[in-house]
Amino acid sequence: TWFDQESIPPGSDFQKEIFNGIESSEIFLFVISPASISSEYCAGEVDHAVRHGKKVVTLLLRPVGTSELPPALSSVQWIDFSQPGKFDDAMRELMRTLS
Repeated sequence: TWFDQESIPPGSDFQKEIFNGIESSEIFLFVISPASISSEYCAGEVDHAVRHGKKVVTLLLRPVGTSELPPALSSVQWIDFSQPGKFDDAMRELMRTLS
């Protein structure tokens, strides 16, 4: 697992490191929230993953309007982590999907 919050050493070109991480991964997992779908950085990462043929898995953390989703994400069924009391079910679905 490559996670941009933990896998980029200080002083690195973070954009290059993120793109390298995406390229070296089999699956690109995107967490949907109002902040992530409005981020230019996140949009670039989604585009990079799609250009490199990565399987895209989406997790819904906070509700957003489906019209707000980038085209590459709007056709992907998300795993809903936004429902209180349903975390274990969502986690099982995520683990099945990643397997």
